[in-house]
Amino acid sequence: VRRLASMLSQPEAAATGKGLLPRIAAALLSQLEALRAGGAEVRLQAARSLSVGRPSPAGTSMAALPRLHSAYAVEQAILGEKSKVVCLRVGEEFEPDCIRMDEVLREAVGIVEGACSIYAVDKQEVPECVQEFQVTEPMATLFFFRGKLLPLDLGAGGRQKGITWVVSGRQEFIELVEAVCRGAQQGRDFIVAPKDYSMSFRY
Repeated sequence: VRRLASMLSQPEAAATGKGLLPRIAAALLSQLEALRAGGAEVRLQAARSLSVGRPSPAGTSMAALPRLHSAYAVEQAILGEKSKVVCLRVGEEFEPDCIRMDEVLREAVGIVEGACSIYAVDKQEVPECVQEFQVTEPMATLFFFRGKLLPLDLGAGGRQKGITWVVSGRQEFIELVEAVCRGAQQGRDFIVAPKDYSMSFRY
């Protein structure tokens, strides 16, 4: 479009069109700038739609949730990551809460991948996790940074090893990840959750 507008703006073209062609050229350039502005706005709106946690459109495939199948793989995932938070969903694969939580994680994994690596671990396949992290519940979502488990203050000052229930949706999990990442980068010994869960779940 810009090349065509430039050609139409040449003196010989202007003489041929008696002033009409330069006006067409100006209009084309104006449309080009409008398209550029519109594209930037579309990208901005797309980014905002991710942050407010709109549901994925029907038919859109969610990212696969990586799975760790051995104690060695779990250890490498936790200790090998130096710059990002690591999130482990530890539980029984076919337990209803695990299935629901995995759906939330699959919706979020592609969004938070720059700051948080998410993995699923079957505690029957990797029973070492049960003892190491003291997971007595059917399902627990734990956060680590530079090899260290990050306890969570989930309300009323109580510190827990992690979330042992299903969060309400993708946006709630993203907000939790953001809080964990901020606290981890600040060197905090525990992370204050952005939501008070003490009355809802009475842990």
